[in-house]
Amino acid sequence: MAPPKIKRNNANRRGKVRFIAYALCAVAFCFFNVLYLRSSNSPAILEIDSSQKLEPDNAPAILEIDSSPKLEPDNAPAILEIDASPKHGPVNAPAILEIFHGAPDPNNVTSKLANRVEGTTKWCQDILLEMDDVPYRQHRKQWEFCFMAHALDHFGKLKEGSKGLGFAVGQEPLGTFFVKKGVELTVSDMPVDDNLAEGWNKTGQHAAALKTTFRKGVISYEAYAAKAKFVPIDMNNIPEEILKGEYDFAYSSSSLEHVGSVELGREFILNSMKALKKGGIGMHTTEFAINSLTDGGEFGHMSVWLKKDVDILAKKLTEIGCRLLPMDYSIDNILDVDQIPYSPSNHFILQVGKTIHTSIAFIIEKLED
Repeated sequence: MAPPKIKRNNANRRGKVRFIAYALCAVAFCFFNVLYLRSSNSPAILEIDSSQKLEPDNAPAILEIDSSPKLEPDNAPAILEIDASPKHGPVNAPAILEIFHGAPDPNNVTSKLANRVEGTTKWCQDILLEMDDVPYRQHRKQWEFCFMAHALDHFGKLKEGSKGLGFAVGQEPLGTFFVKKGVELTVSDMPVDDNLAEGWNKTGQHAAALKTTFRKGVISYEAYAAKAKFVPIDMNNIPEEILKGEYDFAYSSSSLEHVGSVELGREFILNSMKALKKGGIGMHTTEFAINSLTDGGEFGHMSVWLKKDVDILAKKLTEIGCRLLPMDYSIDNILDVDQIPYSPSNHFILQVGKTIHTSIAFIIEKLED
C-alpha cells in the first residue's frame, strides 16, 4: 500500500511548484509593467503631460491671453487710447512752440494767454466765490471769467453807474457778477432764428431772454432785472443804435471764433469798439493756436487764431484810434493737452484735429483824443 501514498506526495509537490511559478510570473509581469510605465519610451503618457503648466514658454495659448503687461502702458495701446483724460505730451500731439513756453506774471494786467498760475491767485479765488463757480477746476473758462472781471475792475469799469455791453453771453456768470458790482448792463445773444443759435441752445450755451442770462447764487433775479436788459444781436450785424459810443466797456467770452472766420471775428472787434466811450475798454477771448505760426484751423463752427492774426488786429485797431494792450504769450510750464472727450478739469490746452490751442484774452483801449 506504500507506493500509492508516494504518488500523491509527488503530485502535491508538482502543484505547489506550478503555483509558485505562476505567482512569480505574475509578479514579474507587474514589475516590468511598472518599469515600462515609468520609462521615457512611453510617448502616449508624455504626450498627455507634455504641457508644463509652470513654464509659460511652452504654453503659447496662455502667453497670448496674458501678453499685455497691465503695468506697462507703452505695451498696451488699447488702454492708452481709451484713457482720454489730459496727458502730458500725448501721443501724436504736435509740439507746442517754444515761444509760448514761460511763466506768466499774474500781476501784469495786459492781453495774454490762458494760464493756470492766475487761477491760484487770491483775486481769482475771490471772483470765483462771488460768481458761485467753485471749486477751481483748472479750467480755462474759469480763467476767462476771472481774468475779464479782474481786468475790468483794474481799469475802474466795475462800479455803480458804469454801462456795460455783453455779446453772445449765453448762460455764463459774468453778466450777473457785473450787475452785482453796480453796472447797468445790456446783454445779448444771437437771434433765435439763427442756425448757430439753434445749435447753441441745444447745449445750453444760448440765451433768448433776460432770465436765461441770469446766474443763480450771485444776486437775486429781481436785483439783476433792475439793472440788466436783453437785446438779440447778430455779432456780424450789430444794430446802429448800439454803436453810438455810450458804453464804458464791451465784452465777449469765447464767442467771436463762431462768427464764421478769423476775418469776420476781427471785423466784429473793430466794429464793437464804436459802442464805447473814449477811454472805454473792450475785452474779448477766443481760440489761439500754440503749435503753429502758419496753420490755425477752420472747423466749421470754430476758427482758431494765429499770432499773425493778432498782429493784424493790433495794426487795424491803431488805425481807428484804439490800442491792443501788449500781448504776453507765456502759457505756462504745465503743458498737458486735453483731448476728446474733454475733461471737466485740467482743461487749459486742448487739441482739435492737428491744432493745439488755448484761450487768448484781448484787452483793448479806446484812446482819448
